[in-house]
Amino acid sequence: MNYSSLLNPVARLAKLIKNCQTWAEVEQAFRLFPQYKDEAWQMLTDIEKAQIQELKHPLLKPLTSIQVGDQVFVIADIYRTEGIGVVECVRGFGSLQMLEVRMPDKKIQVVSSANVRRQA
Repeated sequence: MNYSSLLNPVARLAKLIKNCQTWAEVEQAFRLFPQYKDEAWQMLTDIEKAQIQELKHPLLKPLTSIQVGDQVFVIADIYRTEGIGVVECVRGFGSLQMLEVRMPDKKIQVVSSANVRRQA
């Protein structure tokens, strides 16, 4: 048995959030150990982080085909704000698609098709 993970609150929190099934559970886990939130998040792989972030917007589905005029949800990132916008231009193909999405504030965000979701 690995006793170090039982004693290490950062590892405990990382394991706890990996096992969450809803966003409410993730938020509750972070409230249990708020001082270890950042360290626990860094312990997760990029795939685990993406799976957890998907819990935040359970009604959003990945796009299969994107067309001008589609309404999409833009996922937040360092240089992007999240929100619903309308696709104005599609460039590229497949996983290399880049979209120009007009947001409600009239600004255009250029995003990869991997960073948008269609509302269910």
